Amino acid sequence: MEQFLKPLFLGVSLVLSPLFAQEDAKFGSDAKACRENLSLYQDYFTQWQESKDIVKLKDAEPFLDKALQICPMYNVATYLRGKIIYEELLKAEKDPAQKASLLAKSVQMFDWQLQYFNGEKGTDLALINGLKGRFVYQFGADKAQARTLMQSAVDAKKGESDPYVIYYLYLLKNDLLKDGKIELAEVLEDFGKFQGYLEDYAKLDAKNSKVTDWVKSAMQPYFTKIANCAQIEPMAQKSIQAQAEINNKAKWVDVMRAARCTKSDLFIKTAENVCASMPSLDCYVSLTMGYLERKDYVKASNSVEKLLEQCGTCEKQNDYKELAMKTATAAGKFAQAKTYAQELGLKGQVLTITAQQIAEKAKTCEKAFDRRAMYWLAYDYAAKAKEVDAKMAQEATQLMNAYKTAFPTKEEIFDFLGKEKTYNVACWNQETTEVRAVEN
Repeated sequence: MEQFLKPLFLGVSLVLSPLFAQEDAKFGSDAKACRENLSLYQDYFTQWQESKDIVKLKDAEPFLDKALQICPMYNVATYLRGKIIYEELLKAEKDPAQKASLLAKSVQMFDWQLQYFNGEKGTDLALINGLKGRFVYQFGADKAQARTLMQSAVDAKKGESDPYVIYYLYLLKNDLLKDGKIELAEVLEDFGKFQGYLEDYAKLDAKNSKVTDWVKSAMQPYFTKIANCAQIEPMAQKSIQAQAEINNKAKWVDVMRAARCTKSDLFIKTAENVCASMPSLDCYVSLTMGYLERKDYVKASNSVEKLLEQCGTCEKQNDYKELAMKTATAAGKFAQAKTYAQELGLKGQVLTITAQQIAEKAKTCEKAFDRRAMYWLAYDYAAKAKEVDAKMAQEATQLMNAYKTAFPTKEEIFDFLGKEKTYNVACWNQETTEVRAVEN
């Protein structure tokens, strides 16, 4: 029996020995010190999660640093939490020397993560290079290194790139443009390319759209500062002629819309082609804006209706209803515009639309005095909009200034009303308004 068990025990030991070796490797050269430092940093990290007190992360960092040095193979979660710790500490640190030290430690941490956990979720060369580049750009001074790292990451991952890496790479390129280190054409073309990558990233998971929408909107002000239609349209024309694929056309539609180049024949023709071949919410938004810019209200109305139909109850339905409201107002479809405004709960907007509706209705009054008197009521509605909704102040003020120039003169008032102080507006439901003379 003993002779039989010896080979059995030997076989079990041979099977288990690699497992024990792997387990030992996790804890590095000093298992006790590894466990102690891991426990301490995790405890402070948990306290920070509950309190958001940066002091807790300052307490955690030395133990995290020590744990990574002793047992860098423990688990990938240590590195994921470490990214949070170093990022928050770098944001809060004011001392240049301390910031440089923290940045060096964070870069070393990313290198270790890649060395020991390459291939695990959240760890590959491109992703790590992107994070390193972002940290170097945000918290360091080596723009060349940051560009190399982030560019290599985005080139490799494309539509799977970290949206924040795309954002900071674009900001970095704007900096390099100001420094005279890169050409304008590269920054303009990258905007369209990066917007496409962000769209692809959003399609990977429905939850991604929140961050991609923020990054896209945050990039746009930088783009519009450097871009103008005279520069962009020739580039777009050349690119579309060379590469007529629908995805390339869609990219340039996004670029031209972001730069407010929506009135040109090139934009309209390209957007119509994209919408016909690859209908999307963004495409219909672009086309609607282009038609509005050209005052083609029939086509704008048709386009925005397709937008609302395709959206249904999508996340941005209120944004699209607001565009539909503006389109209906511009087209003179005031009842429809007010319906959208009411659905959106925009009381001030309902009033300004009514003001514009009254001003438009004035053109149909038979008597000249009644036409002029309608502007009293239009002014009243615009003034009420300004009173109830501070966000409408600018638009309402513009309408009020326009309407008061069309008020009747003192002579007209005396001839038609004598000394009356109020007037029932004949062309609009007999509403009562105050008598006022145009200011000379």
